[in-house]
Amino acid sequence: MSGAVRGWGQTPSQAPIKNKNVPWEDKTGQLVRDEAADIGMAFELKNLDRLPQTGDLPFATAWEAEDAVRTVLDRLGCRNLGAATVYPISHETYAGLDATTRRWDFDAPEPRTALPPQEWTEADDCHYLTFRSWYDGLPICREGFRRNGTWACAYYSARGIEFLEVLSPLEVTGTGTEIPMPAEEARARIAQKFEEDLRERGHDVAVHEVSLEYAFISRAAESVIPVWRVILEEVDAITGIDTFDGQTGLVCSEWDCYFFDAVTGEEYTGTPILTSSK
Repeated sequence: MSGAVRGWGQTPSQAPIKNKNVPWEDKTGQLVRDEAADIGMAFELKNLDRLPQTGDLPFATAWEAEDAVRTVLDRLGCRNLGAATVYPISHETYAGLDATTRRWDFDAPEPRTALPPQEWTEADDCHYLTFRSWYDGLPICREGFRRNGTWACAYYSARGIEFLEVLSPLEVTGTGTEIPMPAEEARARIAQKFEEDLRERGHDVAVHEVSLEYAFISRAAESVIPVWRVILEEVDAITGIDTFDGQTGLVCSEWDCYFFDAVTGEEYTGTPILTSSK
């Protein structure tokens, strides 16, 4: 929502024009954190792993929710979508998220206070659905090298689709040179990169996900290339830190998302390294 604001007593010709965007988030968006892996600290807030990925809700099965949302996406021209991941979120699940997710009253004066838990009923039950684009048997990267990749998500309740977001829908218009992959040299380069990197870090590191995907080669690219996408978590035990709850001895985590050319093994850092696509 936006609007023009005019100072008191000013004529339209004298008034400065200002735009004000009113932030709004639905109740689901306040609690369901679904962040891309390459946007820094925000990925640490991701909580989809805490949500159920199987089961139905009284108003619709997971299949019915997916079919309803996919039908709308198809009408909008969003195709090449793989199977959806459907999270059935009951009001009991919402209550559990609300009890452990701190929401702040940003309209209150400093120091800000946490908002109290909300009331949850069966009317709030909702399927949360995420879709990944696929091409030639591989998913297309959601992150897209620190830019929006391809992504679609929706909230589906007894009232129908209450929220729908689509980022960078793609249409395949052509293919490039056939690329043999994966290459042993590429794997060796990636292994060497992490061996050196882990020695420099000096902390415990967990590899959470390794996947072969297509991704954009630059912000302005119109083609995608095959890459290895690797998500790491560095765990650092830090003591003597006071938090809003007065706790000390926290365990801090830092997440990193790496991209490697699937053919050469070179780490992708923002400069195009390959011009052909499969």
